[in-house]
Amino acid sequence: MPRKSKRHMLAIAEDADKSVQDIMTKLAKSDGYARLTASQKQFLLAALLGAVVPADHKVKPVELERLKVHLSTKFHLPKTLLEQALEAAHKGLTESNIDQASKSLTELLSMEDRIKLIGLLWDVALCDLNLAPEEEALVNHIAELAQVPARHVKEQQARVTRAGHA
Repeated sequence: MPRKSKRHMLAIAEDADKSVQDIMTKLAKSDGYARLTASQKQFLLAALLGAVVPADHKVKPVELERLKVHLSTKFHLPKTLLEQALEAAHKGLTESNIDQASKSLTELLSMEDRIKLIGLLWDVALCDLNLAPEEEALVNHIAELAQVPARHVKEQQARVTRAGHA
């Protein structure tokens, strides 16, 4: 990889880390959600969706590609946020960051949109045709913290499975 590309990737990694830290610092406050900018809210959702990629301790190209498709087509992330979100997916979020972000979903999204997000999490987790126990546990954990009823979580998993991912 050329030197310029390495610098570019390091800058993206630093920006991703800073974005996650800034968001989590704001969310730690009682009115934290209200302090987030629109792009921080977008990044929060993207990073949370990307959290399923390294859940099984393997970052698979097929999962990164599926994540990229969702972030581009459903989230319409600008290129810089897309790169940062993919970098965050490579590194993974800490358990406390996942918990904090998941809990904030009740303020950020309607129940219908939280259910759709759970469907996207299943889609990324199942796109390699192998559901690791860690991936399943993470999707269920995020859903629980986001107050998505278990029946909707199971329905989304079944829908994605029927679509041909598992």
